[in-house]
Amino acid sequence: SFTGVSDFYGASALQGTNGGAITGTTAVTSLAYVNLTLDGTGAWSSSQITRYTNGTLTLTGGTLTLNNLTDVDGSNLLVSGGATLGLPGVTSYTGLTGNLTTLQATGPGSTLALPNLAGLTTDTSSIYSWIHVYALAGGTVDLAALQSISGGAVQLTSEGSKSVLNLSALSSFAALNNYEYTSSLQVTNGGTVVGSGITSL
Repeated sequence: SFTGVSDFYGASALQGTNGGAITGTTAVTSLAYVNLTLDGTGAWSSSQITRYTNGTLTLTGGTLTLNNLTDVDGSNLLVSGGATLGLPGVTSYTGLTGNLTTLQATGPGSTLALPNLAGLTTDTSSIYSWIHVYALAGGTVDLAALQSISGGAVQLTSEGSKSVLNLSALSSFAALNNYEYTSSLQVTNGGTVVGSGITSL
């Protein structure tokens, strides 16, 4: 059976685009160090996946909701082209040690939804650990349940007209800076941050 894929530097990849199908994956519940590229036109079995770690998931079209996925630690989640990626089972996120990890939605109608994510943590053992959260060019990143940001450097950005970064449950932002990177909150060029409860920075 094929129950997992891993490669230390992420050279492994699964791609389902332009109507192509990914078959033989119904037993796969965990993916690690695998780059996954989807455009909403292909067919693949995803409902059984519970862990997707240390890879890059790129969604450029369609709607994908992974209800059983609970662990995306160390993974980049990149949404564009008006696509929607929903991860309701993810309640915490920790970035990859010694690397930049990115949660991003780019372009009108593009949505990255982690509506139950309560905690965001950057590794502190390496000065090169950093998390970016970007809502860009009309994209939406929904972190409506996020209550705590901890560890090392985190950059929160809402850039461009109709871009929305939902931080409605966040009351404080006190992530640590390190020797290489600085934590920041940027709202520019018509971007919006939803989160009137922030009282401490």
